[in-house]
Amino acid sequence: MANDHFDVDEVGLDSTAGEHRGWSPSSTTRRQAKIVKSILAGHLRMELMTAGGREAFLAEHEACFAGGDYGSILHAVIREYYDTYGRNEDKLKRLKPLLRLVLGKYPSLLDSQNPMGETTLQFAIRKRLSQMTRLLCSCAPARAVAALEACGVGGRTCLHAAIHHELDLDAIHHVLSICRPALLVCADDAGDTPLHLAVRYPDMRPRARARPVDESPGAIKDERTPAASQHALRGTPRAWPGATRPSARDCQDETGSGDVLLGFMQRILPAIISDQPYSSTHVLDLVKDLVQRNDAALGVKNHHGRTPYLERVHQTNRFGVRKTPEAAHDRPKEIWSAADSRPPSEPVDSTARYMLEYCVREFSPEKASACLYEPGQERHVTFDLSTLSQRSITTDYLRRLSMHVRLESVLKYVALPRLRVDTALDPGDSRTSSCFGDEGAGSRGRSDLLLVFEWLRRQGVGRIFKVSVEDDQDPPHSDAAIEAALRGFDVEIWDWKRPDLSADVICNSTAKASEIFLYSSGNNAVLAGWASPHTLSDRCKFPELRRIHLFVQKARRQGWEDAGRLAAYTEHFKASVARQTNNRVQISQYAWDARVSSAGAAGSTSDVAPPSISWHDCVSSLAKLLRTVARSRRKGAVKIAILDDGVDLLCEGLNVSIGDGASFDGPEATSSPWFISSSPGSRGTCMAAVVGNLCPESQLYIAKITAAGDGNGDKVASAASAARAIEWAMSRRVDDGGVIMFTAAPDADDPRAELACPIRSQRCITIGACDDAGAPLWPQARGSAMANFFVPGKDVAVPGAGAGRRATVSGSAFAAAAACALAGVLILCLRCINWPVDARLVRRAFKALAGDGKFVRVHDFLHRRLGMHLERARRGAVAAPGPDPPRQAGRLDLSASAWDRGCVEAALRAMFEHLLVSRPDAEPTPSRLDGHAG
Repeated sequence: MANDHFDVDEVGLDSTAGEHRGWSPSSTTRRQAKIVKSILAGHLRMELMTAGGREAFLAEHEACFAGGDYGSILHAVIREYYDTYGRNEDKLKRLKPLLRLVLGKYPSLLDSQNPMGETTLQFAIRKRLSQMTRLLCSCAPARAVAALEACGVGGRTCLHAAIHHELDLDAIHHVLSICRPALLVCADDAGDTPLHLAVRYPDMRPRARARPVDESPGAIKDERTPAASQHALRGTPRAWPGATRPSARDCQDETGSGDVLLGFMQRILPAIISDQPYSSTHVLDLVKDLVQRNDAALGVKNHHGRTPYLERVHQTNRFGVRKTPEAAHDRPKEIWSAADSRPPSEPVDSTARYMLEYCVREFSPEKASACLYEPGQERHVTFDLSTLSQRSITTDYLRRLSMHVRLESVLKYVALPRLRVDTALDPGDSRTSSCFGDEGAGSRGRSDLLLVFEWLRRQGVGRIFKVSVEDDQDPPHSDAAIEAALRGFDVEIWDWKRPDLSADVICNSTAKASEIFLYSSGNNAVLAGWASPHTLSDRCKFPELRRIHLFVQKARRQGWEDAGRLAAYTEHFKASVARQTNNRVQISQYAWDARVSSAGAAGSTSDVAPPSISWHDCVSSLAKLLRTVARSRRKGAVKIAILDDGVDLLCEGLNVSIGDGASFDGPEATSSPWFISSSPGSRGTCMAAVVGNLCPESQLYIAKITAAGDGNGDKVASAASAARAIEWAMSRRVDDGGVIMFTAAPDADDPRAELACPIRSQRCITIGACDDAGAPLWPQARGSAMANFFVPGKDVAVPGAGAGRRATVSGSAFAAAAACALAGVLILCLRCINWPVDARLVRRAFKALAGDGKFVRVHDFLHRRLGMHLERARRGAVAAPGPDPPRQAGRLDLSASAWDRGCVEAALRAMFEHLLVSRPDAEPTPSRLDGHAG
């Protein structure tokens, strides 16, 4: 990084070189040099030690403090010291009286510039005089704060330059301690913050480090050993380290050629013979200081679009010295994988690991994702099943999560409700027993959640900061199961809600617990055990413990003891822990009511599938017809974003392809995951099912948004949450070819409907629900008048609660989902015939299908006319005729796979030419609207 180039100004302004050009330094410059050389020689030391001497010195010399050819006297101090001693700063103490006197009287000299435009600090930093930089800052601390913010070459502040030129870490830490926090987020001309430069610090290659040497000529001659001479003459890169590359000034001296060589070797030999690797621990310490000073720098992107974490990963991959966490994110196809023996996480660079853990621990999930991932590469940093509507899951559910949920190797928290895990394998299968091992064999306690944590390990999770588990049912999990579940995750915040849990279980599970939640039934024996000096108060067992949250069951309701005795027990516990830990551990007490799990399912289900809906059958049959053509042409799936209340992956009949998901539901800290819907049979789950049934070649992007109260008891979508979700969907390239946004019209009569967001947007297509004949379901509602189109949304078939069961739903939301699926099918048609995919063409197709009304009629065009074009294409084919066209109930079966690809393409082209009047003369420009298909 650091590379001292030949100083252009010094070549042109050097005194000895200038004599041959008819130029000589000014009297001010000569006086400055004389003062500095005298002080370095020790001649003015006594004069500067007394008050009278300092006054006399100022009276005689302050006229030359500024106005020199090379800048102020401070520039002269740096210049002469560097020319005399190089980067050996052992003699710097001789200059302290002068610098304190000058800067104490004239602190503004820190801002003075030399002919190159460098301030005093910038000049000292470029010369890599670390202790000189510290001394200048300490002599005028108030002025130094502003001087550090001055921008130099490349728009770099002094903090940028200190890291760029690789000053000693002590000097960088000193600069960091006095600068304003805002300086850490300032970017240079390349968009790099000081943290970007720090993560590129050369800890992956050797660095030349100067060591003190004796300045006497005899010592220099004795120090140059034959080995050192051979190393210097080999011409290797280390013989000319970037830290000691000579400048033009280094090659000339007023005292003669012999002294020139002597002075040159005095400056360059120490770095040559002390060339040693630079420890990455120092870089980690520097990064820690920068982050803790202002962690906002972690989210700043440079001109390459990389945050400091991404920059560090890029550098480590570039130099190939360390592995990144990518290998830890491989997703096994099955939960019972042959790779069960692999370590939970791969070795990673310690600096990148620190930034990863800091972002996950300290930031909200959304902010952490912005700091850690490129768009489209996000991973989940939390795993929250606490809002599951069902209290029983299977390993098949975990397998489905493996396909749709990508977890980071470090999780902010894991939250699990009262949960039963039913293995899909035979109970006697050896693979089932191998998961649990011998833990809890013959025990009455449960071990269900052990399977969940084993699954997390297989997803590459190696660290969990907080664990929150509800385990207060009877029977709870056994001690052995809890230890086996959490061992190795280094949990910091322990919240396993099992009454009267032994402290030894916590100790055996994690050594990094800093915050513990304890749940007491009021049993004094357990409280006394917790208060023992050999449990929670033992610093060897709990070295990081700082806080205990004690939850005690309410007396006379759930506990056995009366209020007075229970209070005495708890006070004794708190006093004992406080005394034994010298108040190191803070204790908070709360009353505890046993939580009641909520259960129940909404909606009616039946074992009999409802009759098919012709409108939906038309769309789905066309989609099936396109599958062969689309796959043969290797066309990608249509991306569709659904912005609603999430998708319930527990729904066994849900057969959709999910590309990614994110939650924008409520405050970021308490946001519920996108793969857990807000209620059983949720609207978002049903909408996803509708889209998946009608457009199988779609890839869904699920955004869970907030449903906030509007003050009248109704739930409406939060505009802020929806806006964030739309931005997220755009980052997933859902807007390829332009954006088509569908929104549902209000079902009931609502006088405030026209104010709803996003209905009032002119760029949204509002869909109302109707029956199969096109009659609106709520003709008197204002939403019907506001609808741009009507799509059947009555008795739509969706998966029900239970394997193989079906349910029916009605409403404009499901009509909007069907319209969205139709748009996806039309896009597939355009791709198959190589027409440009444009949102305007899809809008024109909707208008053409609706004709003069609002009902989108698909039967005439997408079934009857398409069948007619298919038959014409087949009859006109040059190849030998094949079997008769497949028919079903007297009509053409569009979903059959017997159709020739060429016939299908010809029929689609004819249908669209008829539907849209004619093919556009030129490829339309995709229009970017502020919404998403969803």
